[in-house]
Amino acid sequence: MRYPAPSHAPRRCPRAALAGVATVALLFVSGCASRQPAAPRDDATLRLEILARLAASESVSPFLVDVQVAQGTARLTGMVDAEATRRAAETEARAVPGVRGVADELRVAEPPGAGVPDDASLAATVRAKLTASPRLEPFAIEVASALRVVSLTGRVTGPAERVEAERITRATAGVIGVRNLLQVGPG
Repeated sequence: MRYPAPSHAPRRCPRAALAGVATVALLFVSGCASRQPAAPRDDATLRLEILARLAASESVSPFLVDVQVAQGTARLTGMVDAEATRRAAETEARAVPGVRGVADELRVAEPPGAGVPDDASLAATVRAKLTASPRLEPFAIEVASALRVVSLTGRVTGPAERVEAERITRATAGVIGVRNLLQVGPG
């Protein structure tokens, strides 16, 4: 037997409940729609995220790929061991949210032993090229090579000299990567 609801108890109205739920949902959706899109991430953050993805990748060594980012466009330079590695590096860079484009300037190295100099010869060749440049003070730059990755250390007088030393080193046959640790300023 059903008992009538007391007169002081609120009556349930399915339409009112449905209207309340619809109102809350509408407010939620309109609030979500009015949110601003995420602010664009700065180039330094994008560069670090690309380097992190390359480091986490099993197919790409972050030590062989130099990453520069300008206005959201990533520029990949250096030398990798295979075409598949080059494509993997580009894919990893494109996968970072906020990257607008990728300029893939990676070069694929010759197979080992195909006329490639050993590390001592490679370092000597780079040293000779740096010495021949009229724009550099070559005795202030130390050159070392390990597994065909050349490290530049020491001091140069300005940023242009730092860039020039790296350019000369990258253009040397057999170099697959450059670690430019040159410092700018008086020594």
